[in-house]
Amino acid sequence: MSMMNGNPYYSPPSRHTRCLGDRFIDASLPERRPDLEEFSLLVAKAIQAGLIKPPVAEASVEPVDLSGKPIADWRHITCIKCGQDFTRGQRKHQACMSCRLEKKKCTMCGNEFQPGSKKQACCSNICAGKKASTSHYLPRALPIHTCKVCNQPFTGRLSGAGWAKTCSDACANISRSQFHAEKRAAKLASKAKRL
Repeated sequence: MSMMNGNPYYSPPSRHTRCLGDRFIDASLPERRPDLEEFSLLVAKAIQAGLIKPPVAEASVEPVDLSGKPIADWRHITCIKCGQDFTRGQRKHQACMSCRLEKKKCTMCGNEFQPGSKKQACCSNICAGKKASTSHYLPRALPIHTCKVCNQPFTGRLSGAGWAKTCSDACANISRSQFHAEKRAAKLASKAKRL
């Protein structure tokens, strides 16, 4: 008997494999673990003693949908066009998916495929990924501007907060020096007026 805080307390016997074996195998056998051949005998004696429940025969497994619920009887139907059995999603569907939806051409690669829904536009996940990565890019015609230094036409490009006003770095340097020269001249003119 075990002790706790100086008082004896009851602890149930441990349920080791050796203890279970002693219950169902003759006590005359030496203490050892049961062999695999004796396992079926042990299970049979345990069922007779009521320690374990007998195995239940497996019932026929009903098909289940993605939610894990059994598929209702109304969902099993034969296609009125091709005669193939299929599971429908709505009561109004009388034909299978391949008979209801026409084949489409993939918007990315141009291959013909059988869509899974009306909204499906791509034949595979690879094409759908390409379409998603390029969907934000919209090609546009760039405007033609005239350089304010050399008066030559050039294709517009964004620069800072708006469109560039010069066609090249050389013209930009000339424009910058002209701007600062005009600013300096205006400053000198304002000083001359004050005097």
